[in-house]
Amino acid sequence: MDQGTAPDPAMWSLRSRGPAHAIRHRCLEAQEAAEPRGFLARLVGFDPLHPDARAAYQGALGARRVGRQLDRLGSAWRVLHAVPFGDGRTIDHLVIGPPGVIALQADVFEAETAASAASRLLSRATGTTVTAIPLATPFDMRDLARVLSDLPVAYGPDLVATVARAAEEWTTWHPFGVDVEPRADPDPAFDALHVEVGRARGRRVAWGVVGLVALAAVVLAAAAGLFG
Repeated sequence: MDQGTAPDPAMWSLRSRGPAHAIRHRCLEAQEAAEPRGFLARLVGFDPLHPDARAAYQGALGARRVGRQLDRLGSAWRVLHAVPFGDGRTIDHLVIGPPGVIALQADVFEAETAASAASRLLSRATGTTVTAIPLATPFDMRDLARVLSDLPVAYGPDLVATVARAAEEWTTWHPFGVDVEPRADPDPAFDALHVEVGRARGRRVAWGVVGLVALAAVVLAAAAGLFG
């Protein structure tokens, strides 16, 4: 792609990215190495996840839980997910609202790194000083929307809209033709894998119950024979 040549704007807007966009791609790429399961493996509920995909899979589920909590924020807020800022790194969730810009990551160090990058790049894109707030958000964090809403107000609606427009643009984070190109959201493929993993877990549970029932029947039969 030539420098400065803008492709389809919808493809290059970060608004279409769902939670864990990048980590779901990593999960699916690692999953490509998994061997197809045979009939017996499917019947007994053999885990379809490749070992190299398991960490990314769990991380993606956690990021989607955080995303669902962020969905509770009102219309005064803008939320972006998996915002790329160089070297393959992403801001898990970038929230723009009355308190300003908040960079959400799973741990404190990553949150500080993400907030620093967001401050620098958004300040350059908007021509005004943007100071992002780092916030570590464990995947099981409760009442995240309330925590964010309770932060002091710093931005009016116009500034929220201005910063959000800049944040949505791919070129704020990556000049055209540099580093990487955007990829479509992997929701259908990841959701299919999630269903397959859930079905396998259900079969393992069912076989476990069958085993316990069979064991109980054997114990009862033995007891009946012993005391009969």
